[in-house]
Amino acid sequence: MIVEGFSARYLPITGVAESVRLEITSQRTDAIEVRAITGTATIERVTPDGVAAAHTFDVVPDGEPVDLELVITSATRGGIQHQVTVAVAPYTPPPDEEAGCGCASSSPDASLGALGLVGVVLARRRRRLR
Repeated sequence: MIVEGFSARYLPITGVAESVRLEITSQRTDAIEVRAITGTATIERVTPDGVAAAHTFDVVPDGEPVDLELVITSATRGGIQHQVTVAVAPYTPPPDEEAGCGCASSSPDASLGALGLVGVVLARRRRRLR
């Protein structure tokens, strides 16, 4: 897709039924917005918000397939034409932290704390043996 200086392009992405990751790369700095035009979806910007040459969004439809609209706006008045590419790839969202995964907690902090406690117990035991 070609974008010209201080203009906007609207790209429909229809029938999104599964979670996807949108990766938008531009030859110049652009402002990008993704919105659902039919259906509902959770749309999360992965990259920082603002004007940039690379943008990434994660889209998770809420049940029914959703139609999206990608709005690409050139941020440079009078800028030259430049190429913008859009890649759509499958995306697996991380598990919901509130729902839990049903597995035992084994965070690195907890493991280090237990290891430190074992070290203290062994050090005290060593002192008693001397």
